[in-house]
Amino acid sequence: MGKMIDAQSIVVASTATGWFGHEGEILRYVFFHSIALACLVGLLVTLQAYVPPFTALVVGG
Repeated sequence: MGKMIDAQSIVVASTATGWFGHEGEILRYVFFHSIALACLVGLLVTLQAYVPPFTALVVGG
């Protein structure tokens, strides 16, 4: 998830698409996706830690 908001990745993406000078717009667009994915991963980890049906998914626990 951190790779999406990495400055080097954003510059490479803008160069590859020919969208020079729009790095800020790319960052704004990708930032919200990164936050959403972080929330989803946090929810999954919380479920696996505390909710019984999901705790069976944890190996070695």
